[in-house]
Parts: sequence; structure tokens; C-alpha cells
Amino acid sequence: MPIEDALQALRFDRQFMDHVTAWERFPARPASYADFPDGLDPRLTAALRTLGVAPLYTHQAAAIQAAMAGENVVVVTGTASGKTLCYNLPVLHALLNDPQARALYLFPTKALAQDQAASLGAYLQELDATALVPVRTYDGDMLGIQDGWLGLLQNRMRELDTQMKNFALDVSNRLERLL
Repeated sequence: MPIEDALQALRFDRQFMDHVTAWERFPARPASYADFPDGLDPRLTAALRTLGVAPLYTHQAAAIQAAMAGENVVVVTGTASGKTLCYNLPVLHALLNDPQARALYLFPTKALAQDQAASLGAYLQELDATALVPVRTYDGDMLGIQDGWLGLLQNRMRELDTQMKNFALDVSNRLERLL
């Protein structure tokens, strides 16, 4: 069934519409672009241009600029609109410029964690920074708690699925008590 037919069927389904507060259709509009924010590591901008990820959308540039300024940022946009760059670029900027910087990503599924790790790996490979910023994933299949502790202590960038969230929080709490 074509998507238009499916949407029309839902629109005229009274039981479904009892749970809908508004139904609007927005016309397509042209994309709005912006240059990379000032202060973003030039290695990142060069790598992204090489990978064909330039220019940024305006919402990406604004989110990256705000995150780099230390502001809290929430990005809510449609699918495939570049939300990942909104958090990856400020994180990579920090990791490339501060040897003490660390990052921890939490994803709801193993598949998403693996997908995001691959994306980060591509950027880091283009930056020739895979040794400087190793990306590791930890999930419910991880073998041995000791390996996990060692990895969490040594690695600068970690991606966890929610199965491992409690493990990571426990590690964090224990480390905090030790320090």
C-alpha cells in the first residue's frame, strides 16, 4: 500500500483520530545551510569536506556551536537530518584537543551502537586519529568483568547499549569513591 493511502486510511479512522490532537501536512522546503562553526578543529572540517559532509545544515551548525560553548543542547529533527553530527563533532573536537577528555555514549540497542561506532571510525580514519581516539563498544555479550573495567579505564571513547548502562554506572560510582 502506498504511504499516501496508508495515511489517508489513518486520517479517516475515527478510533485512531481520537488519539490525535493535530494533523498537519507541511510542504517541502529547501534545505538551509551554514558553514562550520568558528573554533571547530580544522582537522575535523577538512575531514568532513573530504568525506562530502559539507556544508552543514543550519541546525547542525547552531547545535555544534552551542555544545562547544558549554550549553545543553537538544536536537529534534526528522530522520536522516544529521543529528549525529550535532553531538559527534563537539565530542571529537574535545577528544582531539584535550588528552584528558573522555566520552561515553549510551544507545538503546546494540545495532545502533555498532552503527554509530562505524560512523565514528570513518571520521577518525579520515583524521588519521584511530590510535589517538580509540572507539570501543561494550554490550551484553562482553566477556569478563575485568576486561570491561580495564577497557573503561583505558579507552577515551566508549559506546554502550542499555544492557551495559548499569555496569558503566557502577564502574563510575566505584571510581568516584576511589578518587
